[in-house]
Amino acid sequence: MPMFKAPFNGYSVKFSPFYESRLAVATAQNFGILGNGRIHVLELSPGGPGVTESIAFDTADAVYDVCWSESHDSVLIAAIGDGSVKIYDTALPPPSNPIRSFQEHAREVHSVDYNPTRRDSFLTASWDDTVKLWAMDRPASIRTFKEHAYCVYQAVWNPKHGDVFASASGDCTLRIWDVREPGSTMIIPAHDLEILSCDWNKAPLAVLNGHGYAVRKVKFSPHRRNLIASCSYDMSVCLWDYMVEDALTSHHPRTLGPTQLKRTIPPLFLLLPVKSPALEVRETGSEIYDTTRPPPPLAAAHSEERETRPGEREKEARRGERERKETRRRERKRRETAREREKESTARDSSLRGFSAGLRF
Repeated sequence: MPMFKAPFNGYSVKFSPFYESRLAVATAQNFGILGNGRIHVLELSPGGPGVTESIAFDTADAVYDVCWSESHDSVLIAAIGDGSVKIYDTALPPPSNPIRSFQEHAREVHSVDYNPTRRDSFLTASWDDTVKLWAMDRPASIRTFKEHAYCVYQAVWNPKHGDVFASASGDCTLRIWDVREPGSTMIIPAHDLEILSCDWNKAPLAVLNGHGYAVRKVKFSPHRRNLIASCSYDMSVCLWDYMVEDALTSHHPRTLGPTQLKRTIPPLFLLLPVKSPALEVRETGSEIYDTTRPPPPLAAAHSEERETRPGEREKEARRGERERKETRRRERKRRETAREREKESTARDSSLRGFSAGLRF
């Protein structure tokens, strides 16, 4: 395992965005409490386990953080314990460095982060409770963000959005900022004690593949935090457990009816059917199926004989005939409606398949 022994305590290490074998290390004497600091630029040997130091820069105070420029392969920025922000060029010898120095923070600068998207600005976080936005070509900071009530230990850019960053503070909050907005856009009381660090996830937590067409709705289970239900234009309902490798736990295509769905869906869910061939929708509105109970019995009127008084039998017979005719009429109407919906569904499926085929390259 490659190893480099620094004379001071290590505070930060960053990979160069241009060279995979180049590292910058920030160190501080006496754990950063008192004493000097030093920045090491290291090279990993491609053919062996060795680590060599290509250049080092000494400072009069502790170096708490360091970052590489995203636009110049030899430039790095350091957060210094005396409240200054210093810029170094590794292509120049140590006597010619730092090439620039900013002194605006009232206390120690504990974090520095270069914008990976815009590549023209960087952030600094300080124990003076502020975060500052800087540009390499500006003589002073562009903006100061003041909302935290205690030391700001880190500020880090969102890797996907060039105007958004997060900050972690000793006031026990994590704040999300947009440089286009006058204040923070989100405040998260993340811990009961100080928050010393934060970072963004660089990729999706999970990609769930299983539907054939657009996914229309997703919903988390209120009972299990890792369970998700989804429905799609492919006329199917899927259940997912995004915390396991095989995330698709259950897939219910259009060939299943409500009774089958009741047997296969775990009893955690109430299924709210929509107008789809896979789910039953009556004229009175959407049905709610309770998966923890068996289907309700037929009404007693269909299984028990009614008692009628003499003289009312003819009326009852005529009323029954009218009801049967009405039932047959409704059944014919229901079948016609079902056939029309099936035709529309078939046409829509053909259109979607043609559209999807047209998008393929």
